[in-house]
Amino acid sequence: MEQLHSINVVHRDIKPQNIFVSASGHVCLGDFGLAAHPYISSRDSLADIVMTDLAGTPYRMAPELFADHPAYDYNVDIWMYGLVILDLFIGRRDGKSFFQINGPGSRESDMGMCAILTKDIEAGLERYVDGLEAKSLLRMLLSRHPADRPTISEIKNDPFFAPIDWELCAARGYNMLHRPSRPVPNKECNIPRKPCRETQNFVFGCQMSWNCPSFLLADTPLWSVDRTST
Repeated sequence: MEQLHSINVVHRDIKPQNIFVSASGHVCLGDFGLAAHPYISSRDSLADIVMTDLAGTPYRMAPELFADHPAYDYNVDIWMYGLVILDLFIGRRDGKSFFQINGPGSRESDMGMCAILTKDIEAGLERYVDGLEAKSLLRMLLSRHPADRPTISEIKNDPFFAPIDWELCAARGYNMLHRPSRPVPNKECNIPRKPCRETQNFVFGCQMSWNCPSFLLADTPLWSVDRTST
């Protein structure tokens, strides 16, 4: 998220389904279908940009998107990041957010607006989250007032993340306990035969030939890779 904001990109759809594990076991963001890359003049920064279109996943969008005349900024990513952390504490595997769990007015038609604007977040923190530092961080991340949410720098310096060496993290220097298998170029690999929705479980087993682009096997951020020859 920090890299995206540094190049003036707002993801707008951060959720567990869009967080992937690289070949080395590190996590990375994907699916930029709803991302915004607004034009920014030399006199402005991303913090000066206001967006007005409705974009995001129901039950995950930031509260400011439900205003009568939506006007929001990059802080929507901070809200969704906080919701992902809360998801990890809750431990659900079905992709449902906190606002879908016994939420008030749980109707798909309102895209979760009623729950997002009225559900008692503090009660959720008390029920699902262990530790005072974690609760304190999530209170800030999930503030319904965008100006009260922390910056990425403040998040990194929060006591909850005190054990994390962010420079080592950015360099992918941590030795990960799990490294997933990955496709091999120009060889058969197991992939789903039929298209699947994000909420469905992939069923592997059918063999299918697929030439995997070499840059997808690299363990470097895609925005820094030269893909002109691919």
